[in-house]
Amino acid sequence: MKEEIRVVAAQVDANLQQQMKEYVTSKGIKVKDYIATLIVEDLKRQGAWKEKDSGKVMDLNVKEKEAEKKPDEKVTEKIKEDKVIENKKLSVKKETVEDKNKSQENKNKKEEVKTSNSNEKSNSISQVKQEKNSKKSVDKKLLNKKEEEEEFE
Repeated sequence: MKEEIRVVAAQVDANLQQQMKEYVTSKGIKVKDYIATLIVEDLKRQGAWKEKDSGKVMDLNVKEKEAEKKPDEKVTEKIKEDKVIENKKLSVKKETVEDKNKSQENKNKKEEVKTSNSNEKSNSISQVKQEKNSKKSVDKKLLNKKEEEEEFE
């Protein structure tokens, strides 16, 4: 029976990859063995590991005992840092959306104020025109009265 092999690929931060490479080199193990060991350890820790009658799995278990029991602390810390950075990015995105909403609200308020100001200006202009007209009419009446008085004299 031939064992099936699958490819697992993931994009990781360049610094994380470099740290992993240095760790693996210092321990003298292969990257695929290191990653497979991490997966096996996590599955066991989560209670999802199922033993398989395979020489490869047994080899991994032997290599697991040879390698450190815990993954490199730096790798774990980097993963935690990446999660914190991701959370900060999400927070910044949320703040950006909130800022845009506030900006839109402020813009709407400014437009309301402009509209209000233009209405006030229109009203003021109307009032001034009315006052001018009423003043003109008063002036006309006064002139008319003066003319009438002059005629009587």
